[in-house]
Amino acid sequence: MDLSWDCSTKYDFFTSLSVLLNPERFNVRPTWAAGVRSRIPSEERRVLKILHSHFHLPSIWCYKNPMPPKAGDALLQLLQDIPDNQILTELFLQTIEEQGIREQLSRIAQVGCWQDKDIQLLKQEFERHLIFSKTIEIKALLASLCEPAETGRCYKKALVHYYQTFFKEEEERILPYLEQSLKQGRLLAESQPPLKLIESLCNGLTLQLEPSIQELVCSPSYWITPLISYDHLSTGKSMLLYGCRPMNENVVPGENLSAHMMQSIKAIADPTRLKIIKLLQAAPLSPKLIADQLRLRPPTVIHHLQILRSCGLVHLILNEAEERLYSIESGALQETLHELEDFLTPNLL
Repeated sequence: MDLSWDCSTKYDFFTSLSVLLNPERFNVRPTWAAGVRSRIPSEERRVLKILHSHFHLPSIWCYKNPMPPKAGDALLQLLQDIPDNQILTELFLQTIEEQGIREQLSRIAQVGCWQDKDIQLLKQEFERHLIFSKTIEIKALLASLCEPAETGRCYKKALVHYYQTFFKEEEERILPYLEQSLKQGRLLAESQPPLKLIESLCNGLTLQLEPSIQELVCSPSYWITPLISYDHLSTGKSMLLYGCRPMNENVVPGENLSAHMMQSIKAIADPTRLKIIKLLQAAPLSPKLIADQLRLRPPTVIHHLQILRSCGLVHLILNEAEERLYSIESGALQETLHELEDFLTPNLL
């Protein structure tokens, strides 16, 4: 398998939006995220929330459009060149796995209306991709898709406001991390086989690639840390977006307390997550098996697993069939306790 690399803030432009719009999924302080969102006009903010709560990152669009490492201005120009009514189809639902969602939404958009059965079918299809939405949220999405030109126009304006009020300064801050991670990744690739390299880059991911994958494109992302995004670009070619932010550094600029310590303590303070940790100490399990043993709904378990994964307490195994198995991250809990002890221990001169 061949490796190639792509380093640009274009991926973090969209990743940071997803984090700020859904901070609870990424263990980011909600009040700070709300403050950033408040800089965007309310209607534009609503459209961002609808789209980025239902659709995965537009990684394929980003990859297909070469941009400089500092990509903000070039990205916005490319978006302005896309007709308003084509924005959604150009950016989102481009993977083979999302074909079912794409076909349903295209049909509804063409007729300009939907029925209750459409909502239930879409809800089931989204859940297959680990996206759990309420009926009212899916209705808001369908209403937006039935007006593609207006939604596209509003979405483009929202991205301009987001760049001008937040990300223009942010990409200056994170670009050195991306470039340093790219340099380290290429250096590791000289001595490690691809699967070992992926484990080194991803801080708790075992990726069992399909034999048909001939090329893997690797790209660092500051804001996705410590999660990943994995997409099929084309036949035999996939893309891995991996986190490059140091685990002891906060995504919120200026905060002094260790983000890793605070997130870990918050994670283990929940009784359900403690039960999940205990189950995973015996063997790797899928979300469904965990849900069955704890008598919980799968969406609830997945929510808790995302929190545990975001602070590095559990390890994700993604096999060839794209089945997700979770295992305990060896030593992570003990490391958190040591970090807390070090923080509370008085400094003696």
